[in-house]
Amino acid sequence: MINSVLFFGRTDCKYSSKIKSFLKKKIKRVDVIISGDEEKIDKKKILNKKYDFIFCFRSKFILKKGLIKRSNFAINFHPSLPKYRGVGGVNYAIYNNDKFFGYTVHIINEKIDNGKILYVGKFRINKNENVSSLLKKTHKKMYNMFIEIVNKLHKKENFMNYLIKKKIKYKWSKNYNNLKSLEKFYEIKKNDNKNSIIKKIRSTLIGRHKPYVKLHKKKFYLV
Repeated sequence: MINSVLFFGRTDCKYSSKIKSFLKKKIKRVDVIISGDEEKIDKKKILNKKYDFIFCFRSKFILKKGLIKRSNFAINFHPSLPKYRGVGGVNYAIYNNDKFFGYTVHIINEKIDNGKILYVGKFRINKNENVSSLLKKTHKKMYNMFIEIVNKLHKKENFMNYLIKKKIKYKWSKNYNNLKSLEKFYEIKKNDNKNSIIKKIRSTLIGRHKPYVKLHKKKFYLV
């Protein structure tokens, strides 16, 4: 049985809100931290507390070693297959014409997207998929798996040991994509051919995120 949880979610994420309600109905003590534009943790909220589990779902926070150690286990739900560590997995998958995409459930350690992989959900990318549609599909499936895993952890005492010992064929990529590399990926260059430009637009355009061209050291975004 799980008695205490620290949950990291994301602002304006309906699944983070659903998870918050789900956890509070099921578990005795639940602390929630939602990441928005600011990426600072209110330390007073969790000062001197220990938890059975820390769960991260679409959170922007990078957990430090001291915080990770306050739990028996810290688990992240990463919205990409292990081949894309860090940010932008959905963008790279679409641009590279990958046939499959998915999400990765893993233990959090001191490195980003590096800990023991517990589960990988994989599904086919449709021919006309864009960033928005693929993210919606990924987040929904990831949410469903979150509920399933937490339910099993809550009911089955040895389920975490089962996940840890279970053999997984997937391994993390050696490459890590940060915000700087993703920003560079969004650039449409002068020498890009028509096909490359179409792929770049399809793999980057969503909401306020847009590809851009550089002229005279200034960025001009596609509108």
